[in-house]
Amino acid sequence: MESKTERISNQTQARRPQPDLEDPLLAPYWAGAREHKFLLRQCQSCGEYQWPPRPMCPRCFGTDFTWAEGDGQGSVYTYTVVQRAFHPAFQELLPYILAVVEVMPDIRMLGNLVHAQPEEVRVGMKVRVEFLDLSEGTTLINWRPANV
Repeated sequence: MESKTERISNQTQARRPQPDLEDPLLAPYWAGAREHKFLLRQCQSCGEYQWPPRPMCPRCFGTDFTWAEGDGQGSVYTYTVVQRAFHPAFQELLPYILAVVEVMPDIRMLGNLVHAQPEEVRVGMKVRVEFLDLSEGTTLINWRPANV
């Protein structure tokens, strides 16, 4: 029997909603994900990391940014177990875990938590990045328990 992660991988691009890979603020993030790199946007003026990317640094109002490779680790800040699909492509995956992961202070990212059962998930649980190649040019960042 296929795991939920394998079912996600086997879905066609036409069925699953796709991110905008050409969004000027996020294109480097998606390019990094394609190369299985976990990238975070960092202000060159003050060193502040930001997520989601914005045109201006909220700390120093700088506009010069770079993308730094993160270690791909974090902890579950909060989560929910999704019981109703918001899109037909996700119906066969129900229930699945959607987590907000804190990758550094004040930097939280949303993603699916895979390789875990809902009853195993806890706030504060250590997780790490898992890259999910959906199709040529599209790679999503999911999370998995750090000990798996």
